[in-house]
Amino acid sequence: MVKKVNSGTKKVTGVKGVFTNEDLQKYLEGDFKQFVIDFNNRCGKGVSSEHTCSQVLQLVIDQNKVVIEECLESLTAFQERNTTERLDGLIDVYVTKTMLDEFMLALDNFSDEEITQASLNFSEDDLLTLQIVPQLLNPAIIAAQGVNIFNPKRFYINAELILENNRMKYTDDHDKMLTWKANLEDGCQIKTTTIDEKDWYCIIFTETGKIKKPFDFEPVVLNLH
Repeated sequence: MVKKVNSGTKKVTGVKGVFTNEDLQKYLEGDFKQFVIDFNNRCGKGVSSEHTCSQVLQLVIDQNKVVIEECLESLTAFQERNTTERLDGLIDVYVTKTMLDEFMLALDNFSDEEITQASLNFSEDDLLTLQIVPQLLNPAIIAAQGVNIFNPKRFYINAELILENNRMKYTDDHDKMLTWKANLEDGCQIKTTTIDEKDWYCIIFTETGKIKKPFDFEPVVLNLH
């Protein structure tokens, strides 16, 4: 879906004056990272100490595939000179890479021997994603951001818009969940994740487990100005 661009889109508060690369880095390592982790946890896509080595490696491989997909979309947007999709792709690459980093940290808790043994459960192509992603990330990011196309403040403003928009993909409102359930498409189901005795709901594709946007989801409006 192509994102809409509108100079009158929702305003992001809290940024006045110059927003430096250092400010952006603090944001990526702080609020941005926490949102990505919370989103995945609340949608049942997080990682915990209860996961086995094989399960964590599966998470890593699956997330690598998502990162690859986002990188290729960013490169395509670059080739097509689509500024809107370049910005969207740039932020999506950071979102997916942030969660991949979390899964990699979890994998570090296992020994080399455990990881080697777990890797026997996967195909060569699955394991090859671990080599592809590090080589693909930088070219995709460079192509998406271009030469000073998106300054740190512009990245921050639109990242906040996208992250806030993603909140529409899950809820802790039981009545809203029932509305989603009443409007489910074939091949989809409600997924419930309980964190600290609180239930969170999202919609997933039954076959793949991927998160699906609810019927009342509204597309994000990016701000390029």
